Amino acid sequence: MTGIHFHHLINYYRAYFVEFDLAMTSSNYSFGQPSDRIQNKINKFMSIKILGNKYNSNESSSARGSFIRAYFDNQLRPAQIQYFFRHTIVLENDDDEFQDFTFTFAFVRFYKLQQIRLTTYESINTEVCQNTFEDESEFCILPVAKIHSPIGILLNIFDNTNIVINIPKKITE
Repeated sequence: MTGIHFHHLINYYRAYFVEFDLAMTSSNYSFGQPSDRIQNKINKFMSIKILGNKYNSNESSSARGSFIRAYFDNQLRPAQIQYFFRHTIVLENDDDEFQDFTFTFAFVRFYKLQQIRLTTYESINTEVCQNTFEDESEFCILPVAKIHSPIGILLNIFDNTNIVINIPKKITE
């Protein structure tokens, strides 16, 4: 995992786990560096199947299947999955013993929203977003449970925007 992505992962853990800050202060952790409780080691993988939908990452052989709708700042936003990974951290459990916890994440890039609402696209159940991404932050670390649905992206070459096409979700075992 690159240094900046590791930095975002640390910030994600700090934002969502109170115990994480306690573990970080009690270990010999220097910010941005691996320690005995948190390693800069991840297990990357190219695709995942969730409720019958197969999602690919941008690092797979085709970007097809890497476009998703996911929760960002309490709203559903279009994004592209850059890669999937599993990460293990060591935290104290309720019995004051150290335990490994493994989480499955997607590193995603959220598309910037279009400033102008085009009702033409809304009438056919699509939306428009910019062809650029939001800046990387801890919000790019996305638990796979927050992936809402697959989408299709069509580049409008006339104004360099993306047309977001909703794809129905499959719900199977």
